[in-house]
Amino acid sequence: MATRAEGLYAGVVSRPGRSRVLRRAVPYTFVLPKVVLFGGLILVPLVWSGILTFKTGSILGGQHYVGVSNYKQAVKDPEFRLALKNSVYYAALVIPITIGVGLGLAGLLNRPIRFRPLFIALLIVPSITSAVAASVIWDYLTLTDGGLFNSILGGFGIGPVNWLGTPSLIIPIFVALEVWRGMGFYTVLFLAAMQSIPKTLYDAGAIDGAVGFTAFRRITIPLMRPAILFAAVMATIWNLQLFDSPFVMTNGGPGFSSTTIVLYIYDQAFQYNNMGLAAAMAFVLFAIIMVLALVQLRVFRKNVEF
Repeated sequence: MATRAEGLYAGVVSRPGRSRVLRRAVPYTFVLPKVVLFGGLILVPLVWSGILTFKTGSILGGQHYVGVSNYKQAVKDPEFRLALKNSVYYAALVIPITIGVGLGLAGLLNRPIRFRPLFIALLIVPSITSAVAASVIWDYLTLTDGGLFNSILGGFGIGPVNWLGTPSLIIPIFVALEVWRGMGFYTVLFLAAMQSIPKTLYDAGAIDGAVGFTAFRRITIPLMRPAILFAAVMATIWNLQLFDSPFVMTNGGPGFSSTTIVLYIYDQAFQYNNMGLAAAMAFVLFAIIMVLALVQLRVFRKNVEF
């Protein structure tokens, strides 16, 4: 047995070139499954979608090359611009509100209060609820007849409100839904960032009179800049892609008041069979999100050391 093992070892040593190649190849075998999944599920569909933006026609019925006509049509489409306006309006409302609520709740939970784990658990439950389930719940809450919101208003002598039938209320309803769903995630994120700040900094600030809200504004917020930046970038990426709530609750109505850009892309692709146009619109949205994310990183990024 020993003689055989020594022979195998000698064979490997006698071929140092092969051994070196094997040692270099071993790490790549561990990342190979991830690379295959990334290529098959993300990279290949992305490239195929990019090619699709330059074509028109049904996928099953045959397509032909049209150059950049899909991009021109997307930019000139008034309904596409209106859907983009709805998405931007929604994101402009929901991003600062969710981040602000998350910061406020994290500040409260960062104190030594009773039942803090219970409060955190109650905040996390909506965050782990699927968007479709949350939309169905809010669809029942906003019913004109028998909905919880109108029942509460009825207790104060106020008549029922057609929440999902009033164009000016649609986007605010979606904002409230997302704040309810998302505040748990942002609270936990900001709470973790707050608890990583050394207590000595607060002790030093207290000597100069920085206590309470002043310490929160002068010490906590500046040192949480990386976490806030991450939250802002991710919230921008997520919320500009709003789809579930309008699809489940209103299907883009009434009229066009709740049609978001992703819902409009979905309609173009699967209702009107304009796959090339839908792909071009998706790439326009991708470019908008990327530009906004890069601007946020450029303007607000700052190294924080403590």
